[in-house]
Amino acid sequence: MSTTFPVAHPRAVGRPDEDIKSELDHQVLPAVPGVDTSLVHTLVEDGTVWLVGRLDWCGQAEVVRDRVAEVPGVVTVRDRLRCVWDDHPVYRWHPHLPRFGAHRANAGRNR
Repeated sequence: MSTTFPVAHPRAVGRPDEDIKSELDHQVLPAVPGVDTSLVHTLVEDGTVWLVGRLDWCGQAEVVRDRVAEVPGVVTVRDRLRCVWDDHPVYRWHPHLPRFGAHRANAGRNR
């Protein structure tokens, strides 16, 4: 499963995919602050960048995608990044599930 993120700026005319990949691997990814990108690999085809690998936190994937999307020549970023730790918020209540404690409020009414 991959997630596709279109890029707002147009592709730089005449920029080879090898140059984009080299810039990503040697300048952009190592310079992302606070993110270990040593296990992130890139593939570039016709301006589409595939990010494959593993990050420590799921929230870091957005930071990496944004940095990659800023590179001139990138048309689309496709994300296949996985994470070790999930730092996204977990919702305790869903509208289709009963709320905790509701059964206690109704317990006295049926007696």
